[in-house]
Amino acid sequence: MLFTHHSRRFILSLMNPPDAAENQARQFLEALRWPDGRVVCPHCQAEDAGRRIRSRRPGLWACRVCQKQFTVTVGTLFEDSRLALHIWLQAIELLCADRHGLSATDLQKRLGISYRTAWSLCAKLRYGLSEPPVTEALRQHRRPDAPRG
Repeated sequence: MLFTHHSRRFILSLMNPPDAAENQARQFLEALRWPDGRVVCPHCQAEDAGRRIRSRRPGLWACRVCQKQFTVTVGTLFEDSRLALHIWLQAIELLCADRHGLSATDLQKRLGISYRTAWSLCAKLRYGLSEPPVTEALRQHRRPDAPRG
C-alpha cells in the first residue's frame, strides 16, 4: 500500500485513536481496496457483487454470486489477526516514515503493545513490503533522496 498526502493525514489522526478508530481504519482500507466503490469478492472474483450484512462483525460483506461472507481483510496481511486494524495502520505509517527502519522495541514503545506482538508485526510488514506488487510500486514512487539501485 502506498500512502498519499491525504492518507498520511488520515493515519496521523489515528495516532490518538478515538472509539471510532477501528471503523475509520476499516473504511480507509475499503477505499484503498475498492477505490471505485465496486466491491470485488475475494472468493469468486465477482465484481460489484458484494452486499453489506448487518451483524456484530463490522464490515462484513456477502457475495451475491457465491454466497460466501468476507471482509476487507480477506487475502491480506491483516486476515485472521486479532490486532486492531488501526494499530496495523499506525505500524505501517511508522515503519514507512522512519528513514532507517524501526525496531520492534521502538514499535512496542510507540504503539503500547507487547514486544512479541511488535516483533511479529514488524516481521509480517517487512514480508508484505518485499512482495513483488509492492516492490514494483515502490520502485515507481522512490523518494528523490533515496539511493538508486
